[in-house]
Amino acid sequence: MLVRPADYGVVLEELGRDGQLSDATRLGLARAAFAHTAAYDAAIVEWLDSIGQGVGTAEEDGADDAYPRPSISPWSVRSPFATARTRTSAVPATG
Repeated sequence: MLVRPADYGVVLEELGRDGQLSDATRLGLARAAFAHTAAYDAAIVEWLDSIGQGVGTAEEDGADDAYPRPSISPWSVRSPFATARTRTSAVPATG
């Protein structure tokens, strides 16, 4: 998985030269992918914290079950990322 455009050239060059990626390159790409995912997860946590007024964290309360049930339904919350809509259209059958 490539998550940094700066890695495209390195990957293309290595694939073109060696036909495969080195272990070092694969390790670096894996680390970058996990870091990218962790940053995304952290952004989601921050957003959830922003709508969960008065809800403590497990670290604050010293227990794993410190999270009360939310007073809102997950289906009632509109994500700030949900602005695009998908369109479906019938695909004509080919004979």
